[in-house]
Amino acid sequence: MQRTDARLSKFAFGRMLMLGAEPDLNIEGIWMYRGQEIPAMMNDNPQFEYFEKRKLDFMNNDDDLKLVGEFWGAPKEEGFCNGVPVAQNEWFK
Repeated sequence: MQRTDARLSKFAFGRMLMLGAEPDLNIEGIWMYRGQEIPAMMNDNPQFEYFEKRKLDFMNNDDDLKLVGEFWGAPKEEGFCNGVPVAQNEWFK
């Protein structure tokens, strides 16, 4: 998130969550981009290559819609997302 260029905010927004409890933490997130492809600016981020990426179809797939609702509706702290405790979160907009 720190290395994500501010220019990207014209093309995307998303939420990253740190899930779990120490020492077993995972970072997960859901981003929405303008258009059908990931902007080159995002691909240029040196940490982006480590993330697993897949296109969600929340208009036709109830599981994807539920996942988006869980991530974007997760509480700031002391809540759960996808059945896992939320340790920390950050919006990018």
